[in-house]
Amino acid sequence: MDTDFNRPEDQARSLARILREEGLAEMEVEMGNQRFRLRRRREPDPLPTPRLDGDEVEQVLEALEGLAVISTRVGVVHLSNPRSGTTPAPVGATVEEGQVLAWIQTLGVHQEVRAPRTGRILEILVAEGDPVEYGQALLVLQGED
Repeated sequence: MDTDFNRPEDQARSLARILREEGLAEMEVEMGNQRFRLRRRREPDPLPTPRLDGDEVEQVLEALEGLAVISTRVGVVHLSNPRSGTTPAPVGATVEEGQVLAWIQTLGVHQEVRAPRTGRILEILVAEGDPVEYGQALLVLQGED
């Protein structure tokens, strides 16, 4: 298919294709006495993942017979050791009271998150590198009977 690149609309289509293929957000091109500025439409932000409020977390935990391990600070969670890169305990693992489960990085300082009791990890509620808030549930432990 022959395209007449002297027509502005054909030039704009070609530039839009380049913009899309290269993943650019904006492009400005000057050809002779013509100038094109193209911008990609911004994709809408994905819907936020719903978070459970305190009462809902407690209801879920009661149903699971579990205990939430809560963040005691605001920062970024690390599920692997910042120094060695090893992961302390995956889902299903039994942990001892006081065992390190994760780290929260605040202003460049890593603070340990320790198991409040002996138990089995039922679920990890955060991912590596997630921002966390004070009081946010990080994981769920099921107590040893």
